[in-house]
Amino acid sequence: MRYPFRIPIGDWSKDGHGQCEWFTATAAVPIAKVRESFFATVQKFPDLDPQTICCDYGNGVIKKEVRAKLFKLGAPIGEEDDFGPEEMADLVIWFLNYGDPSLDVKLDESKETPMLPFYGFDKKKRHIRSFGYGLFTD
Repeated sequence: MRYPFRIPIGDWSKDGHGQCEWFTATAAVPIAKVRESFFATVQKFPDLDPQTICCDYGNGVIKKEVRAKLFKLGAPIGEEDDFGPEEMADLVIWFLNYGDPSLDVKLDESKETPMLPFYGFDKKKRHIRSFGYGLFTD
């Protein structure tokens, strides 16, 4: 069984520039376990956290030192000029699977599924913000 969820790239809460692209993915485990794995991976690799990449308005470029680390680990990043919402979604999926390959997260074309980030905080007072906010500059 596969569990669908959505990954928004940009301002999904519409409290800033309001631009967002949505990507649907599936995992081998429910969204709660995907989120737990995300938090664990962020704790283990904080300098590779997708929430901190291209996170400010107008910042659509990955820092050179972060890009070098990601490239060395086999992350799906191309040339600096080619990084956009689709590449950020691929990076988020790679990050999830890098932290826990058993998640087996893959892009999917389905709609109407829960998203990885969420409003508020979970029972452990954690929160997943946004990815790629800075990729939208128009």
